[in-house]
Amino acid sequence: LSKDRCNAIKGLFILFVFVRHLLQYIEKSGYIGSPFWDKPLLLIDQKLGQLIVVMFLFYSGYGVMESILKKKDSYILSMPKNRILPTFMNFAVAVSVFAIADLILGKVLTIPTYLQALIGWISIGNSNWYIFVIILCYIITFISFVIFRERNLSLHLRGLFILFLSLCSIFILSHYQKPHWYNTILAFSFGIFFSIHKQKLDFLIRNHYKKILFVLFILFIALKAIHSDFLYLKYNLTACIFALLIVALSYKIKIENEPLKWLGMNLFPLYIYQRLPMMILYSINNGEFVKSHAYIYMVLCLLFTIAIAFLFRFWQY
Repeated sequence: LSKDRCNAIKGLFILFVFVRHLLQYIEKSGYIGSPFWDKPLLLIDQKLGQLIVVMFLFYSGYGVMESILKKKDSYILSMPKNRILPTFMNFAVAVSVFAIADLILGKVLTIPTYLQALIGWISIGNSNWYIFVIILCYIITFISFVIFRERNLSLHLRGLFILFLSLCSIFILSHYQKPHWYNTILAFSFGIFFSIHKQKLDFLIRNHYKKILFVLFILFIALKAIHSDFLYLKYNLTACIFALLIVALSYKIKIENEPLKWLGMNLFPLYIYQRLPMMILYSINNGEFVKSHAYIYMVLCLLFTIAIAFLFRFWQY
């Protein structure tokens, strides 16, 4: 769970997210994929589903809790200024960029639509649900620690309160949004619990590695096989098992690739702005360019997204 290794793993999964979003535009264009290259890619994307974002949430929860353990009250009280506000402001800038792109492409954008997009409740072409959820998780964590700051409660109980508020969020979001908004939220809470009990979990994984890996695989397969899923709690539990599987595997499989580290370090601009070149390039002949030159479209989108990530520091809040 070193920062470099976490960034490399996040870098790997942001590539899966890029492919997921890219496929949406390519399929919309009417492109017929080749059985050799494209069908396996579609199958992998289908099988992974929402699990491609689980490590982002898990590492965020873990990172926040590690910072709280090190800096204590000073970090907790600084969360609105140093965590919540920068995330919101950077997202607001991105939404504004997408709004300008929409206007240039001739799309009508009303003020209520823009304002809802600004808080991540709807999308105007940009990725939105993840930012809404991550800010919500930050707020839940802040509230949980501030409420019990003056009381001598254990970290475990505070973690349970975060879990309780997360479950309440799942219930509320289930009435207004689609399942992908709330079917992985508990991965953030699990990251917090992993940090709190890190020494015990580390001891168990190191000393009973094969047994734990076997049990995790069985649990993961068993959960995937269950069809009923009240409020997608089964999927949330699957997400937590998946996160623990990735952590356990990273004990033996060391991903220390420099390009992947860079991708992980620049996760925010890569995630938020990747749809911008996809959207703009798709507008060429209303998708005909994508249909005829899918691979060129993919490479151009990747290059433009990386270029935006390089330039992001000039307008980052």
